[in-house]
Amino acid sequence: AIIGIGHILARSPSLSEKQSICVKTLQSSSESLLALINDLLDLAKLESENIWLENIPFDLRELVTEILAMLRVTATEKKIALAFNYDKKLEGKFIGDPHRLKQIVLNLIGNAVKFTERGGVTISVQEESKVANLEHIVIRIADTGIGIPTDQLESIFNKFSQGENSTSRKYWGSGLGLAISKTLAELMGGDIAVESCPGIGSEFILRLPLVRDQANLTKRLGQMFLLPLRNSVAPEAGVLSLAAPRVLIVEDYRPNLLVATSYMEMLGYHFDTAQNGVEAIEKVKSSNYDAVLMDVQMPGMDGLSATRAIRAWESQENLKRTPIIGITAYALTGDREKCLEAGMDDYLSKP
Repeated sequence: AIIGIGHILARSPSLSEKQSICVKTLQSSSESLLALINDLLDLAKLESENIWLENIPFDLRELVTEILAMLRVTATEKKIALAFNYDKKLEGKFIGDPHRLKQIVLNLIGNAVKFTERGGVTISVQEESKVANLEHIVIRIADTGIGIPTDQLESIFNKFSQGENSTSRKYWGSGLGLAISKTLAELMGGDIAVESCPGIGSEFILRLPLVRDQANLTKRLGQMFLLPLRNSVAPEAGVLSLAAPRVLIVEDYRPNLLVATSYMEMLGYHFDTAQNGVEAIEKVKSSNYDAVLMDVQMPGMDGLSATRAIRAWESQENLKRTPIIGITAYALTGDREKCLEAGMDDYLSKP
């Protein structure tokens, strides 16, 4: 809720310069705290060997492109270039864990952008070798940043390592990202190496074996997006377009409800709210909704049970299926599958 409220406040046109600085500080601090918590949770899972890798089809070019889109704003603000070269032989889909691979590549490219003040970052994805349908992929991330001293190259992948103290003070970080990324890469049968020269730049090399998706068929279950109305602006209080989609927000935690409803108002959507599964079922039965945002963890009847009940009612009444998107703070392996099995169309993790 803190991150969401920060984003909402940042969109306010009436903020003074000092208030704007305070909101940006709130945003960056809360996002840093979230990143630290996620890193610590991942580290705990890895150390207890309680981590599972998915094997699902994904598009490697699309994965890297999405990461670059996420980092492009920061690169533009720093006036550094982002270049991306992708081997045409690698077009198509592979089988693996796109979530964990994205985590690794985002960390490597994110570090390159963070430690580069001039010049740019070049990402290269190439086929190194191929045996039948097994491709040996190499992803190179080269930057013109501060570089890493030779005597620290061996320890850069250690936990809580972030170079010398002056670097840690200037570029905040937990020092866990590279350790987690290397461990994940090794779990996938690959490895990460680094070459660097202080003052010149660094190159991180990720090598991974990836199996081709021979069928090249992926059912993207419930690919749902809530988009702003075309040419729309946030409506005045009490004034909504007749064409606006109608959404039911099911959420028991008031701060999260505040964030969700504020976004709906900014998008120009009609919305109703429910605080538990029983109330959600009643509202779905009495109104027509274009989508339902369903919190998974709620007291009494949870989101999974409510979704099953809604699907059973729709089937019994021979009604059109209402899109239901699960919303939860729990983003562990298997959670998405539980949501889809319950009858949800998609799954989003908070924030």
